[in-house]
Amino acid sequence: MSAPLGVPLVASAEAPATHPRRFGFAGLVVARAGTMCLVELQKLRHDRTELITRAIQPALWLLIFGETFTRLRAIPTGNVPYLDYLAPGILAQSALFISIFYGIQIIWERDAGVLAKLLVTPTPRIALVTGKAFAAGVRALVQALVVQELGLLRMCPKSRLLVFV
Repeated sequence: MSAPLGVPLVASAEAPATHPRRFGFAGLVVARAGTMCLVELQKLRHDRTELITRAIQPALWLLIFGETFTRLRAIPTGNVPYLDYLAPGILAQSALFISIFYGIQIIWERDAGVLAKLLVTPTPRIALVTGKAFAAGVRALVQALVVQELGLLRMCPKSRLLVFV
């Protein structure tokens, strides 16, 4: 007889407060979602080229197009730099691309048979989806911080002060 991951075969009286059985199904879902999130983030740790290539596109928009449209003054913005209009849109665009990519990744995992192997484990299905969503959120947050830093550096080039480092 096998037990789900992290759950002992015999329940002990000295079970820690963070043990999934102590909190029932909700504790199990939270524990497994956290594990799935860590698995997804470890994939990124082993392949950092994806993070770098996904950060190039917003950097190009900010540094090249933002500066070009600011100097051309083709779009009337008054006294406000065009970069102030462009940066929030780039943040939203980056988060949208990450969510689309994670949706496509689930389809790739289904086609490769990985999703079928995950679905036969005792992990609740909502934990699989939630774990992937949290991992996508962490990735989007990191990329948003990079875009924000680039935007702040372009707005205040003399100070060279990094806010989030």
